[in-house]
Amino acid sequence: MKKLISVLCVILLFASLFSTYASSINNKINIKINNNKFVQITISKLNDIINITADEAVEIAELFIVDAMKSDSICWNDNTKVVNVIPMYDNSNKINAYTIELTSGYIVVSAFLDAEHLIPEWSDEGEPLFYELNVSTDDKIIYLGGYEYYVDDGSSSVQGLYTNNVSKNELVNYVGQSRNISNIPESAILNATTNISPNSVILDPIGHANANYGGQFVYTYQNDRWENYMDYFTVDYGKGVGYSNHCGPTAITNIIAAFRNRYPTNAINVPSSNNTLFTEIANLGISNGYFSNSSGTLSSSREQYFEAVFDEYSIDPYSTYSILSHPDDVEEYKFPMTYNAIFYVSVRKHTTYSDHAVVAYGLSIVSNQNGITRNYFHIADGWGVSPRYLELNDMINWAYGIEFM
Repeated sequence: MKKLISVLCVILLFASLFSTYASSINNKINIKINNNKFVQITISKLNDIINITADEAVEIAELFIVDAMKSDSICWNDNTKVVNVIPMYDNSNKINAYTIELTSGYIVVSAFLDAEHLIPEWSDEGEPLFYELNVSTDDKIIYLGGYEYYVDDGSSSVQGLYTNNVSKNELVNYVGQSRNISNIPESAILNATTNISPNSVILDPIGHANANYGGQFVYTYQNDRWENYMDYFTVDYGKGVGYSNHCGPTAITNIIAAFRNRYPTNAINVPSSNNTLFTEIANLGISNGYFSNSSGTLSSSREQYFEAVFDEYSIDPYSTYSILSHPDDVEEYKFPMTYNAIFYVSVRKHTTYSDHAVVAYGLSIVSNQNGITRNYFHIADGWGVSPRYLELNDMINWAYGIEFM
């Protein structure tokens, strides 16, 4: 039953929402879903989702029958039952699909959820096409897509519906060629990632909300005007050159780098190297008492720290403001972000970040069918080199907004 909900979505909707996925890193991959969001999953879990067993193929067929019975032209009814399951193979002896024989008709179900067609062929009255071949008890059926059926008696050549004595080495596996992760419905991946730890970094707001608050959540608001300008500078460089407790200077570096990337003509004094930029910002904090390796960024002088940085690089923000009261209130951010505001956000005793500073450059709001709404910042967290997300909650204790233009 592991893919039952996902498969139902495939049968009823035939909807695919994935666009691409990144190469594997440490046995995990980031899968890009709609709205440019990512969810991380292990390769073994992805393979488990993709590969359809014989029992699951039967479930898929039974769901398809129930849906097809809604049409008056279909002869299937409540008495239609599965009577046999026949695995069909590719030209390298791996299962490619299943023929589900019924009391009336049959259904071909792919062995892969990422196949172009989950149910490539069916009939509510006819027999499977391979019955036209001379199939013996010990023979295997080769199915390569379309009408590419062959009977394999164990020799090096096979007999097809329209050809005889074809070498197996000459066969083309069209099913394999059509497989693509873009064919998987979003729900299949999100349902598989419902065990996301609430203490882990958030790579996908929908997946996080589904896991922790009961899905299915959908996006109801998004603002992401800075993502194309973010460099995702991390604390790793600072660690390597002797700094510590330096998430504050790292976050400021990410903000100034984003400003440089977006408004280069107004940032002629900003170093092009982020390593240099960080070093200058960190040392500026040390020399003025805003930052130290022992205490980190002092909360009492964070605004002065920003003002010193702006002066250092001749940056004249249009507006700046602190959010001290209710910093977890999404309404404090929605309006400023429509005017390109970017935020330095401080969290305290956070379940993932402990005491930490991040850059919030975007905002997503998600809601489910029960009216539950959750809000997520799009962040550069100083730990990863790609977008991450921070749920707005009472662990956010301060934010500083900047409008550059």
